[in-house]
Amino acid sequence: MATHTPHRESPRRDPFGRAASRAAQVLLLAALFALLGLLFFRLQMVVVAVLVALILECAVFPLVRRLSDLGWPRVLATLTTFVRILVVLAAFIAAVVWAVADQWDSLMAAAQQGWQTLQDASARLPFAVDGAAVQEIWSRIQGVASGGAVEQSALTGLTTAGEVVTGTVLMVIVLFFFLHDAERIWGFLLSWFPPRHTEKLRRTGRDTVRILGGYVRGTAAVAVIEMLAIAVVLWLLGVPLAIPLAMLMFLGAFIPIVGPIVVGALAALVALVTTGP
Repeated sequence: MATHTPHRESPRRDPFGRAASRAAQVLLLAALFALLGLLFFRLQMVVVAVLVALILECAVFPLVRRLSDLGWPRVLATLTTFVRILVVLAAFIAAVVWAVADQWDSLMAAAQQGWQTLQDASARLPFAVDGAAVQEIWSRIQGVASGGAVEQSALTGLTTAGEVVTGTVLMVIVLFFFLHDAERIWGFLLSWFPPRHTEKLRRTGRDTVRILGGYVRGTAAVAVIEMLAIAVVLWLLGVPLAIPLAMLMFLGAFIPIVGPIVVGALAALVALVTTGP
């Protein structure tokens, strides 16, 4: 006669077991995110260089694909696109340095004078305005803009310059390989996943490149329009430092919401000093 062995319920099926399992999963994910955060701060220069190269690759990769579809060899299409993007970046950086670096002190002095004009005007209002907190924020912004933290020592400045150069060189190298071997790199990453998920991940990757590239190209177009618009308006108003402010507006357009507001406020302060309310 066969004896019936009572079924022993798995510990994970009761409420306490399920809660313990979820807690272990949450702790494991928290440890993973903490490790990724630690690696990011330890390898910040590498991570930023790779991310910048990836963003630029998404923006200009359609040109590589278009040249390849026209019959160009992949190496030639990659080199052509690569040289174009480097020339554009170098020309823009040179223009920003030429327009902003020599006039940065004058720009900040005009902005500070405009801020003082606003404070004097607020003191004559019929209602009280407590500007202590706002003044503290302005002082911090002015301290960061004047580079006080960077100017503490020559060694700090040399270290920062070295990191910028190293990160730029690394970004350029990674960008070339992204442009030339994007499909193979993506195929290698997909090989880590089960075959049943490969096609979905491949489609997701294509959509991500298309959306991110469109966002970067659209943001650049909007930034150019904003730069030209503010340059024309400041020139018509007779405001000095129009070119540095226009260049800053272009850079600020890549910082969502905050960038255009901050640069627009800076332009308004300079205009307040030179042309009045």
